[in-house]
Amino acid sequence: MLPSQKLIHVVLALAKAADLDLLKSGKVLSTAKEQAAAEELADMLRSYDYLSSKQFEDISAVKSEAVVEAMRQGLSTPEKQRQKLMELYDAVRQLMDSDRIYDLLPRSSEAVVTSSRIALSALDERRI
Repeated sequence: MLPSQKLIHVVLALAKAADLDLLKSGKVLSTAKEQAAAEELADMLRSYDYLSSKQFEDISAVKSEAVVEAMRQGLSTPEKQRQKLMELYDAVRQLMDSDRIYDLLPRSSEAVVTSSRIALSALDERRI
């Protein structure tokens, strides 16, 4: 069974290659625990939208509507979208050691992050 950090790297590699759908084939990972943990991570990555994130929401709360709209337009460029996606990938890479991921996802995703951490921890428990 893969340790959690290696599983995270596999999922991120598939995401960068736009091949997250390969996880559903059941041929990439060897155990149901790995599959479940990977699918939770993949769902987080698939549904990512920085404009829905806690971070953007918090910034928007203290800015005027005109400034928020300008920020939205600035974030709509492919370069900025790629930059925000790379920030998410970095936060996912550090998922087990950092809470940064919570700022990059909507507040409603907190339970998903906690569930992912539990699933990933279960992979490491068998190795002890």
